[in-house]
Amino acid sequence: MSSVLPPGPLRGHYASKNQLFTVQHGSRALILNTPTPLEAPPINSDVVIPHFREPRYLSVEFPYLLFIPKQYPWHTPLFQPFNHIRRKLPIIMDGDKGFCLHPDVAETWVDLEHCLRALGREMCEIAPGHHYLRRVSPWFFPSRFKFLYTYRTENAARFAVWRSMENFLPLLGYVTMGLWCMQSWEEELRAQGQQPPDWRSMITEKTKIHPTFLDYVERSVDWRNERVGALYRIEAPSKVNPEEREQRAVLDEILVSILHSNFPIPIYISWGNLPAEISLPSIPSEFQHLVPDARELKTLDAPRGQIRFSRWAIDQETGEWKPDPFVLSSTSAAAPPSSDESSVPTTPFPVLPAHSKQKKGETIQAFFIRRNEGNVKRMAKETPVERQQRISRAENAQKGKVPKKASVFLWEKHDGHYIRQPQIRGEFEDLWSDYPGPQRRYDPIHNECIRKFTSS
Repeated sequence: MSSVLPPGPLRGHYASKNQLFTVQHGSRALILNTPTPLEAPPINSDVVIPHFREPRYLSVEFPYLLFIPKQYPWHTPLFQPFNHIRRKLPIIMDGDKGFCLHPDVAETWVDLEHCLRALGREMCEIAPGHHYLRRVSPWFFPSRFKFLYTYRTENAARFAVWRSMENFLPLLGYVTMGLWCMQSWEEELRAQGQQPPDWRSMITEKTKIHPTFLDYVERSVDWRNERVGALYRIEAPSKVNPEEREQRAVLDEILVSILHSNFPIPIYISWGNLPAEISLPSIPSEFQHLVPDARELKTLDAPRGQIRFSRWAIDQETGEWKPDPFVLSSTSAAAPPSSDESSVPTTPFPVLPAHSKQKKGETIQAFFIRRNEGNVKRMAKETPVERQQRISRAENAQKGKVPKKASVFLWEKHDGHYIRQPQIRGEFEDLWSDYPGPQRRYDPIHNECIRKFTSS
């Protein structure tokens, strides 16, 4: 199989086995071997020992499985008790009956399970789309796997306890999905100029869960940590019944919000067979803005056995990934707007000014590539608050407003080399007005501008 995949985070469209996919934070291994819905059986309640460590095709019954952490979260505040006992499980003799989990530990697990289920249920109850979310059930809860039972042999008891511990992961995914919905709701209301409700107080009052426990949960759900993710098959609204259409509409909104985020949650959207053109009415409205046009679809068409990848460009103003204009895998997305910057100077590299943030000997192309790569990593670690602040800075800059407290830099050519020169803060407003359009750029992640290409 031949393929050309670009370096860095894999976000964009690709064709595999004559199937069209859109990916966010994709894995090279999975892109090279993307299963079809028939090749990858979904996780369902008939599976005796589910495997939660790899993505499967998502179902409306268990959408929270995509939020399961890729790595075991035993070091987080919520699961620290597991970290202490997982190397030596507290299995004891239960008189003449056999072997079981220590009663004190079992009681703690039962309490934790009940609190997590109640917390997830209440978040799904008050979140937008709750008519569907309230029907989502954490079927894979730990006590279903019988950690409260007594077994004839120690190995049988140990096996049951390990399975039960593993099933705290989908329960954590259930709560994480609730937090994602609540935080997305908060961001949406703030963007509309509305004050979000105090859902934390609402939940703790109704469930009688202590606020400290909710704080533990939020601290344990670190969005910087990679999730298992999921594959998801797009279905035309006309092909599903009204009830499933309502369920999918809520799930579609969750997936699109993930696609527009920079958090490490792998999502693989399956569009079906690679067509020559996609009819928008056949696509759910939430995904229509992601549909590749005929030109890009033609580019993705490849002989069977090959993979074509069309990487999304990153919008330097907003920090958002965008499919239009698309960037071919063999094309760089980081070329700065200058006509003669590719020439190699023969003169020695000048001494850099203090606080330039440019490296010695670094060309302008290399600087932008390094900055773009660094921005991607920083955005992946943003908290929801930091992300909203960045987007607000970018939106204000797009409207022509002078960014507050921004650092200012001017690219000047010295002896053939472009040098990044820090500017005096007092001259910022004048520079912002003097260099409009492509001569002026704003980096909302570092809160920096201007990049004006001139010579001296």
